Parts: sequence; structure tokens; C-alpha cells
Amino acid sequence: MTKPLELIEHPEGGRYQEVFRSKISVTASDSSVKSALTHIYFSLNQDEKSRFHRVIGDEVWNLYKGTG
Repeated sequence: MTKPLELIEHPEGGRYQEVFRSKISVTASDSSVKSALTHIYFSLNQDEKSRFHRVIGDEVWNLYKGTG
């Protein structure tokens, strides 16, 4: 049995849970200091949408489809 993710509401819609944040910091191109890596799970219901948006760092998206 897997542990539930306990997702929380995201300010831009949907729900998420951060599962990892690097202890290493990096300076982004806008001179802001960020974690070198974070990993979140993000969930949308079937009737919800996520919009493309600009980010300073790299993003990786994985699509997991299912019912439940």
C-alpha cells in the first residue's frame, strides 16, 4: 500500500505536494537564489486545466493518467 500524497491547494489551481528540495542553492539568471532542484507532484481534476507559464529554471513534466 502506498502512502497518500496529502496534496494541498495550489495558488494557481490544482493541488500539489513538494516531495524534495535540494540543500544546494544556485543563483538564477535574474540574480535570485533558488534551490538547485525541487520535485513536486501536481494534480488536476478532469475538468481543470493548467496553463503554460514562464519560469526562470528548467522544468520537467511527467503525465500520469488514471481514475480514482
